[in-house]
Amino acid sequence: MKTTVYVTNRLPQARLGFISLYQKLWNVQPTVSHFRVFGCVCYVFVPDYLRRMFNIKFIHCIFVSYDNQRKGLRCCDPTMRHFYASRNVVSDEASSWWFLQAMALPHSKEVEQKLEQRLKKHSKTNEKESSYEQEPLGESIDGE
Repeated sequence: MKTTVYVTNRLPQARLGFISLYQKLWNVQPTVSHFRVFGCVCYVFVPDYLRRMFNIKFIHCIFVSYDNQRKGLRCCDPTMRHFYASRNVVSDEASSWWFLQAMALPHSKEVEQKLEQRLKKHSKTNEKESSYEQEPLGESIDGE
């Protein structure tokens, strides 16, 4: 509920002449560059003092809301059932947590044919690479 109020206070209102409530109150135009898509996948950075040598540096989470007490985002990790409030968050707004989990690879003939074609191409490139005795420095076979 607090997040919806936070967002609507920064959106322009038609009844106020397309000025936001925030701008009406503070006489400053609000910045909305920090707004993110709700429910998008985000990665929360784990600081050095909270992890060991081979632990992961980012936790895969869902963006839930904006933090009320400090500048940052609140994210939820549904696998561990834990909430994180952090400023060090990278959000992937093009993907969704639920879409990734619900998506399964269909077992159709088209998919099998595409996989076979890619395997054939890959085996052909491996044969070509093994046939070369020496490769000139600074150039690659793929043209990259």
